[in-house]
Amino acid sequence: MKTESRYTKGQWFCEENNTHIFCGNGTVGVAWGDGDAAISNAKLMASAPELLEALMAVVESWDNGTIPCEAKKKAARAAIAKADGK
Repeated sequence: MKTESRYTKGQWFCEENNTHIFCGNGTVGVAWGDGDAAISNAKLMASAPELLEALMAVVESWDNGTIPCEAKKKAARAAIAKADGK
C-alpha cells in the first residue's frame, strides 16, 4: 500500500559549508550542531527524500517477494553517499 508523502516535494540540497536545507527557492530546514557536525547534519537532512524513496523501493521489492534490482540498490547507495556527504 503506497501512500502520498506530505513533505516538501523537489530536490533538497544544502550548499557547501551551509547549515540551511533548501528546496527550490525556499528553505525547508536548518541543521544545528557544533562546527562540522552541523554541516553533516544538514547533508543528512538534505538527503532525506532520496533516502525515503530508496528505502520505499527496496521494501516494495520485498513486499512483492523479490530481491531489489541493481537499479534500486544503486539508488539506495547514492542516497546513502549523499547523506554521508560524499
